[in-house]
Amino acid sequence: MAGAYAQNLKEVAAYQNTIPARGIATARGYQLSPDDILRRAVISRLLCHTVIPKQEIEKEFSISFDEYFAPELEQLKVSADEGLVILEPHQIRVTNLGRIFIRNVAMAFDRYLREQQMDQRPLFSKTL
Repeated sequence: MAGAYAQNLKEVAAYQNTIPARGIATARGYQLSPDDILRRAVISRLLCHTVIPKQEIEKEFSISFDEYFAPELEQLKVSADEGLVILEPHQIRVTNLGRIFIRNVAMAFDRYLREQQMDQRPLFSKTL
């Protein structure tokens, strides 16, 4: 399902016993919000193609990229100063140096990571 994530049971025996009984072995799932879907698209484009074409995102999600992601763009200025990204009017591009740190660059768009940092609870793995 495009708007959700699901995780199956981990133990093989439990998985095998559940399939005949329920037809699926899903242990838990998460329904994505429209914001989750938008951010997934932005992060995927960045990680897979090293570029975020703003107009493409705007058209697909009916948003103004620079307005919606104003805090993230502000945060990316540090990465731009470090030579990791190039912030252009119509796109965000990762530099050759930035490819080494691309996960760090993508973290700017991760709302849950930002919220976790506010809570000071270690929930997600760190890079480098």
